[in-house]
Amino acid sequence: MEKHILHNFSWGVETPYVAENEIFFRCPKDIVIQDGNIYIDAFSHVSFNTYYNIFPSKQYVKYTNIKDLNVGVVVKGKAKIEVYGIKQELAHSYEVNLLSHYFTNEVNLTIENWSKYDAVYCRLASCEDVVVLKKIFFYTKDEPTQDVKLGCCFCTYNRENYIIKNVKKIHEGIVNSQINSLIFISNNGKKINIKNNDIIHLENSDNYGGAGGFTRAALMASEMGCTHIIFMDDDIELNFESVFRTYAFYSFIASKYKNIFLSGSMFSLDEKWLQYERNTIIDNYGMHHQGHCQDLRLYGEILQNATCGLVNGVAGWWFCAFSTQHLKDYGMPLPIFIRGDDIEFSRRCNAKILSLPGICVWHEPFYKKYSEIMEDYYLLRNVLIFSFSTPQNLIEFGMRFFRNKFIRNITTWNYVALKMNMMAVEDFISGRYEANPYENHQRIVNVYNSVKKKSSVEGFVYYENQYTHIRLRKKILLFLLNFILSPSEQGVSQKGFNRRPSDFIRKREVIVYDFHKQCGEKHFFERKHLIFYITFFIKNYLCIFLRQSKFREQMLQFRKKTTTKEYWNTLLKRKVKI
Repeated sequence: MEKHILHNFSWGVETPYVAENEIFFRCPKDIVIQDGNIYIDAFSHVSFNTYYNIFPSKQYVKYTNIKDLNVGVVVKGKAKIEVYGIKQELAHSYEVNLLSHYFTNEVNLTIENWSKYDAVYCRLASCEDVVVLKKIFFYTKDEPTQDVKLGCCFCTYNRENYIIKNVKKIHEGIVNSQINSLIFISNNGKKINIKNNDIIHLENSDNYGGAGGFTRAALMASEMGCTHIIFMDDDIELNFESVFRTYAFYSFIASKYKNIFLSGSMFSLDEKWLQYERNTIIDNYGMHHQGHCQDLRLYGEILQNATCGLVNGVAGWWFCAFSTQHLKDYGMPLPIFIRGDDIEFSRRCNAKILSLPGICVWHEPFYKKYSEIMEDYYLLRNVLIFSFSTPQNLIEFGMRFFRNKFIRNITTWNYVALKMNMMAVEDFISGRYEANPYENHQRIVNVYNSVKKKSSVEGFVYYENQYTHIRLRKKILLFLLNFILSPSEQGVSQKGFNRRPSDFIRKREVIVYDFHKQCGEKHFFERKHLIFYITFFIKNYLCIFLRQSKFREQMLQFRKKTTTKEYWNTLLKRKVKI
């Protein structure tokens, strides 16, 4: 019977000699990795009870048709392979040895009773001499139940180094593994040195944002007969194994679950053991990031990620896989350029989302990419569009987000962000979101550049503000005193997500410091400006709140008109082959 590999073991991305090893393997002492092989000293061992190499048997039993599970190992030397099953109880977990076998060079073994356990992992030990581990994998002899053709979709904008490296890696993986997969690229920026071939398909485009780029790639994939697609950011680091496991999982998925989304976890590119999130749940109280800021070197966190079930939520487009049937049933993404496009699409599809260990990417930390255009124009505008158009009743979520954005920016004197907030609300109310996304983005950038003032400050030491830890009600009272009394103190704060209201209490001047760029900007308390924005916020908040039915009707009409293939092909100026 033919072997169908489900899960190749991996022991590194680009830097296998650093502390991040523990998300790939564990060993009692330092080992050598050379030419893609692990060298295990005599009488030592390597365990794979790690995030990347643990096998989530509970999820495979529930969501696939797999009945048979085997392990294959290729080494040089004499070794011992052990397989353990992990069972999770209410307050603890325990392990049971399922298999133990001595062998030389190569072995293939059936794992009995694997389906009774929540997760399965392997441990390889050397005997009297050094053992070279070349390959280890889980496979099944069952036949695939789904005919999968996978489209790997990228949207890129002036990140040539990233996209070339990722496309090369996936292209080589497709050729070597011979899976039925293609690569589709929408290039929204300058021309890149990638040539079309039988696997790679690239189209150049004006900058219609992530929404436009991913939609172009999805249209290309649909026209080439792909049954499933993956949306992936261009500025990520990944193993091809994430793509391979996605393909394998969908090949064996049970019919009743064939339309679930697979959401790859997002890890920090700086600290490769740190998971930012695997997926998100949204309700009227906000966004709840699942697996947020987890250290995936820790056994308990690994087990939680290996056993988590389906959620009704959002799969981020840094790595999001789904069936192209969703595009037929629910339409294409909304033309809202960037930020919130993945939220809207996931909730419109009422996505049931699953995350599997080892299907992940490493992403640049968000604080390095902070931008008022993204965070305060697009995110606010698109959250309002999403909350008024989604099939779920999430209008309160949008209004709460609107309130929090304005209040935070007012209390931190972020005049550039307030201008972006004002434009976002005006565009939402007036319907300007229907304008050409490329032209609208140019307008936003021009306004941003006109209001952005830079006054670089050097030669000071950042210190912690004395009001940082006071209670919220005291912060509000002290902030209100800024309008009654003349503030007299100087202070400092941090740029971006760490810009805290408490840093601005009783201040007339605050230096906002950018730790990433190592520079600061002066910001001043301007009573007239703040009163203007407070008045604008109250007036337009009431306008939206009192006319909810009208705005919902407008959003539904906008969604119906702009999520068809015909609309997108016209907007993107694509010539469709008939």
